[in-house]
Amino acid sequence: MKNWETVMQLVGDGESGRIEILRGQSEDNEWVFKTKEREEAKQYPNFLEAFKSLRTVWNHVTPSFLNSLYREQVWDELTNEGLTKENLKPWAKSCLPEMFQVAEYIKASSKTVVFTGAGMSTESGIPDFRSRSGWWKQVDPRTVATIEALEQDYPLFHEFYSMRMRSLQKIKPHDGHNILAEWEKRGLVHLVATQNVDGLHQEAGSQHVEELHGSIKQLKCQQCEKEATTDEFLEGKPCSHCGGKLRTCVVLFGEALPQQAWKQSFETIKEADVVIVIGTSLEVYPAGELPFLSNGKTILINLEEVENDFDVTITGKAKETLQRINELLVIVE
Repeated sequence: MKNWETVMQLVGDGESGRIEILRGQSEDNEWVFKTKEREEAKQYPNFLEAFKSLRTVWNHVTPSFLNSLYREQVWDELTNEGLTKENLKPWAKSCLPEMFQVAEYIKASSKTVVFTGAGMSTESGIPDFRSRSGWWKQVDPRTVATIEALEQDYPLFHEFYSMRMRSLQKIKPHDGHNILAEWEKRGLVHLVATQNVDGLHQEAGSQHVEELHGSIKQLKCQQCEKEATTDEFLEGKPCSHCGGKLRTCVVLFGEALPQQAWKQSFETIKEADVVIVIGTSLEVYPAGELPFLSNGKTILINLEEVENDFDVTITGKAKETLQRINELLVIVE
């Protein structure tokens, strides 16, 4: 066996003492694991079996080191065992350190703002139209999502937004949206500022939502601004009041952001103790600058790294990360 290295170290009182799980490579380059309690060592074919062999001491030890490769395996196993909150807390700090920190920030905050982008919606089945597989794949947005297209090539404009609206009809909020709505009810979230236009936060139950790029579910006449219905737009009808062209209330390229949404987001973020950014690279100006107006803690949850300084960065999917943090909120109480 080659190069044994410690992947988990547990510290306990009395008979528990110090316990380790080590891994090494066999002659055929397969990983092999062993537990080491005092002077005794037992060998196992995988990490999970080695960890399960220590089940009787889980309540009596504290993890002092845990290799990041095995953190989620350990946490999933522990949460299935029904450990008490008190016993889970030290494990949570080792298994999910960044998420545990976020849960503590949320609990301590008197005003928390959540700022969401396209990555929040993709897990509901909506393509990120800035990705290679998104809605922009075959259409240059500069030729469609513009005032020029609305006024000079309305058939293309109408076809594009009709396609997007029909695609959204079967889309539902995912558990991450539901969790944010529940946090709002519990007083843990005070505002959701979103770059998304799909209305999924409201559909999930969030009441305090500012749509920085407008809404695809609201429609109006470009000429007289009279409200219109989805059916009127999809059927290609003109405005019933003046005969003008109907459009969605999505902010087109070159248009100003909705002033009320911007003002409310600006003021609330400036006062926030915690700002949680979810599913956005913050590349879209000026909305992308909003999270950094806060003097409070800033948190990023995103699949890709972003070149900005956050107090906590979690690389992962929105839904799964929010589910984890929601579990941890119970433990940090």
